[in-house]
Amino acid sequence: RLRSLLEFVPFVVLAVAAIAYFAGDISSYFSPDAIKSVAGVGSYQEVLANSVASVSDFWRLLLFPARLNADYSMRIALGDGRTGVNQGVVIILAWLVSSACLLKYRPIAGFAIVWPVVTYLPLANIVPITKFFIAERYLYVPSFGICLLFGLALTSVTHFAKSYGPRFAQMVSLIGVLVIALGAARSIARNRDWKNDEVLWSATLRDNALNPLAANNLGVALASTGKYEEALHCFQMALGANPDHIRFRTNVAKTLIELGRLSEAERHCREVLRRSPSDEVSGTLLLTISKRNSSGDIGEKR
Repeated sequence: RLRSLLEFVPFVVLAVAAIAYFAGDISSYFSPDAIKSVAGVGSYQEVLANSVASVSDFWRLLLFPARLNADYSMRIALGDGRTGVNQGVVIILAWLVSSACLLKYRPIAGFAIVWPVVTYLPLANIVPITKFFIAERYLYVPSFGICLLFGLALTSVTHFAKSYGPRFAQMVSLIGVLVIALGAARSIARNRDWKNDEVLWSATLRDNALNPLAANNLGVALASTGKYEEALHCFQMALGANPDHIRFRTNVAKTLIELGRLSEAERHCREVLRRSPSDEVSGTLLLTISKRNSSGDIGEKR
């Protein structure tokens, strides 16, 4: 068993090397300010808690990708969300045991089950390099291992079924084809969601109407096409869910300016500057408001 565990070492070394290469100066990512700015949580302990809690979503998306989302934001405060963290720990332990056994007795299957985790590890935020702890795009390469594992399992079950007659073997093959067809259909349906930002974030809000990031991003997409009234509604939804988020508030202000509601925009800008006096975006918006008020070219819309 020890020898089987030692077979993990090259994979771990490869993952650590990949993290070091893509992250650059790793030490700079562990300062409290960097963690708050990049990962959006208050401490490295919370980063690890979020990473571990994301493990269940990682395997669910690989094995049962029925529900897909453009934003899997995790914000588990230290001491909270213990259920998600505990589930993650159990899954990691089960993966370690099953991987060790398969590497010893079924090396190809062992490689297939090790591959997803090793290729995902550089993106697992063990080194906090992003605010996203899980994302669909992280799983493209890891899914190769799941496909290999499925193919090996289908081959083994088909051979076993042949001992009970050709009909059983045909039934197993039919089930395999059905699973592949369902996966292909899900991929085609999901590709339609990625047509453009408006379609993508609208689909995300349908799945999770309380997602502030999705509401904000949909607002950005709508504003870029001149749909300012709809964009304002989305920005206000995002701000209502997270009133402390500075960019949500400045997006509301920008849209109000486009709609000519300058006094409301000014109030939001001054609120941002009260919370963050050095915010350049709000300062620039206030200058824009002042110029428009002075020129009198645009009256306020009530």
